[in-house]
Amino acid sequence: PLEKIQNISDPPHILTDQKAVITFTTDQIASCMLEYGNQSQTYTEIPVAEKKDSFQKDHSLHLSGLIFNTQYFYRILCQDNLDTVVESKEFTFQTKLKQVDSGSEGAETTPPTLSSIQVKEITGESAVVSWETDEVANSLVQYGSTEEMENLAGDSTSSRELINYTTSHSVILRGLIPSTKYFYSVLSSDTSGNISTSPQQEFTTLSPSSISSIRATSKQIGQTTITWNTSTPTTSIVEYGSTQAYGQIRKSEDLTQNHEIILNNLSQNATYHFRVKGEDKQGNLFASSDSTFEPKSPPQIREANIEVLSDKEVQISFFTDTLTDALITYQNQDNEEDQKSQGNPSLTQTHSLTLKDLTPGATYQATIQTRDDSGNETTQDLPPFTLQKDTNPPEIGHVRTDSALSQNGKVQMIFAWETDEPSLCTLIYKEGREGEEKTLNINSVSSKNHVAVLTTFKPGTMYSYQVTAKDASDNIGKSKEYITLTPQVRENVIELILKNFRDIFGWVK
Repeated sequence: PLEKIQNISDPPHILTDQKAVITFTTDQIASCMLEYGNQSQTYTEIPVAEKKDSFQKDHSLHLSGLIFNTQYFYRILCQDNLDTVVESKEFTFQTKLKQVDSGSEGAETTPPTLSSIQVKEITGESAVVSWETDEVANSLVQYGSTEEMENLAGDSTSSRELINYTTSHSVILRGLIPSTKYFYSVLSSDTSGNISTSPQQEFTTLSPSSISSIRATSKQIGQTTITWNTSTPTTSIVEYGSTQAYGQIRKSEDLTQNHEIILNNLSQNATYHFRVKGEDKQGNLFASSDSTFEPKSPPQIREANIEVLSDKEVQISFFTDTLTDALITYQNQDNEEDQKSQGNPSLTQTHSLTLKDLTPGATYQATIQTRDDSGNETTQDLPPFTLQKDTNPPEIGHVRTDSALSQNGKVQMIFAWETDEPSLCTLIYKEGREGEEKTLNINSVSSKNHVAVLTTFKPGTMYSYQVTAKDASDNIGKSKEYITLTPQVRENVIELILKNFRDIFGWVK
């Protein structure tokens, strides 16, 4: 944030009988205003302010319509783009005596004559304005990207002291924006305070100068390395922040063509704007256009969804913003010992895991844990979920039988039926209605289609039977009781003849 208002021109950069120009700088970009008046701590005049939302570090405020030979008091207030306000101490100046009319005895009222005004050494970020005067004077340039020309630059050597006034003037304009039209006027004030101002002129900066291969690389959380190249050795400067106003800066004064600046303590899951800059040994400042980067952050878990598949299974799906593995730990809130985990070590951004063998009717708390290829981890608790408990027994239907005589005189019976859900089934049967009840477990794996084969039934005999089915929730369903009659043994022709002989003669065996 903004901390200092500094380098305030005291006395003013330009001071005449009716005008004063106050220049100063701030340690961070800011928008400033000046309050002033004829009494200390009482600023009754209309404040002079910079253009709204015009944030910069170099400032100049122009006071006009002043009263000659009068003392004025003023203070400066600045506000940065973070709404931090800083106030200067009070300063004072006294306007000069009223300039006498031309021709009055002893008066020097002729302002300097300006000539040979030109802009040279234009780059993407700087330009040099030069001119000549017919008498010694100071060197100032008013400039800006709009016709209001809100900035003021000067040669401090020839502007601070009268003894350093010169007839050859040169002012460097720094911190310009590449490929931008600028308006400017030169100003020179002689030792008597007479000011000459040139007509407004314009020039256009070049495209970004000598900067290439800008890269932002982030391998650690909260840290990003900015690298770039320049065609000539320059210092290394990175301006960065949450907006194009930046607000933070890292720099190295070493002159090099291969630049690297490490930015630390960056916010997670944030987008930063930045530009790189550098100053060569001649003081020319180069700057890139705006770019953005996102520092490495822990993986982000998004769109987590819980889908109950059955009373014992749940599917959990989610996405991550980078490639990660996945691990889900889940705890039965009704049973501390019922804690399990399910994971997938493959690195992907789309995740889906099925939790099996859960307890029907129980409430579970699940936690997602992800880890990227650098070992950065993120965990997220999911809302509790409760499984439905199945209380409906299986329904048994399509019961049917088939039979066949075997060679040993026994009957082979085939029983078949279906259940509306996977079940384990038992066949209960007995001879007649009062015979001994017997059971047969049909399958060891739950199924919807069931078949039982028995080869011990007697021919020509009535049997009763019933089916029971148990589902995964231990609900038991029973069919109604069925009756079946096994087939009679059929005698062939020879057997019939022998039977008749036995009946008639009684001797045939």
